[in-house]
Amino acid sequence: MIEEAERGPTNQGKIKQIRGKRRGELITSLQLLGNSQCLLTPPQTVLMEANQAAAKATKFVSQNPMGSGHLESLTMDDLLTNCSGNLLHLIVEACIARNILDTSAYFWPGYVNARRNQIPSSISNHVDGWSSLMNGSKLTPGLVDALTATPASR
Repeated sequence: MIEEAERGPTNQGKIKQIRGKRRGELITSLQLLGNSQCLLTPPQTVLMEANQAAAKATKFVSQNPMGSGHLESLTMDDLLTNCSGNLLHLIVEACIARNILDTSAYFWPGYVNARRNQIPSSISNHVDGWSSLMNGSKLTPGLVDALTATPASR
């Protein structure tokens, strides 16, 4: 009798309500965590995976009608070279893989930061911004964007 009562429609509704509340609290917590960049630096052992997660989100946003669309010409290899991922990207990807979150997380403010995660198309994909600067290129706004988007050491 007790088991039947626990499986009733009223309890199922309460369970869904609790799950929805917990999901909302998780989203809020993850978004707040995104404001603490010093806590999100990935260890060297997972840096490549963090960069892959950031590249995946960047590519998804660029191909979505809601996204900016200006990254469509970049390949995944270009994105992997130029995206800087962190632990938040890994956490969100793990949640998406487990159906705890959906890809709407990619559209959270600041999650995919095009200025930080992509080298402008005006800069050749074949020439690294830092190499270009070291070879005497003028410091143009596009090169400044490339330098801020790419770590000095790889």
